[in-house]
Amino acid sequence: MKLSPLAYLGTVALIAMALATGAQAETRIQKTFGAWLVNCVQKDGEANRCTLSQTFQKPAADGQRAVFAFSWSVGTGPDGVERAILRTPVNVNLAQDISVGLPDGDKAIIPFRQCIRQVCLGVTEFADTWSDTMIKQDTLEVIYTLINRGRVKVSLDLTGFSDAYAFFQQNDGKE
Repeated sequence: MKLSPLAYLGTVALIAMALATGAQAETRIQKTFGAWLVNCVQKDGEANRCTLSQTFQKPAADGQRAVFAFSWSVGTGPDGVERAILRTPVNVNLAQDISVGLPDGDKAIIPFRQCIRQVCLGVTEFADTWSDTMIKQDTLEVIYTLINRGRVKVSLDLTGFSDAYAFFQQNDGKE
């Protein structure tokens, strides 16, 4: 097959652009601790960036498949502050915040920040009180309200959180 001069020039230009930008190698580490996953990515010349997460799915009404219900992630922002990002489906009532706490104890209220594509986000600073509580407990209760006023209650499994958080802190930001 022979390329037309225009196609040939276009191909050469694409190859030249690829070579000019250079390929950047990256190293990935993924480790599971009970119900928690730590995912770290390090690109050449940059610090390691890690996230600590758990995703909860519930059975669909047909009982044949799982439906996304909730996700909790911890990561470090560009400002060096650890933040928890809570993701819910988009069919939530944004006027009602996310309630997180011990099943029989006090609850923290986390406001929804925005909705993008298929999830709505609540973001809060991941202070020592969060990590200390999550290390000592078996579960956290997460509650949010749907548009139709139905409530979703998720029991966040904290099995393995202590080891996962220690691994996250040891690896996040390291060069």
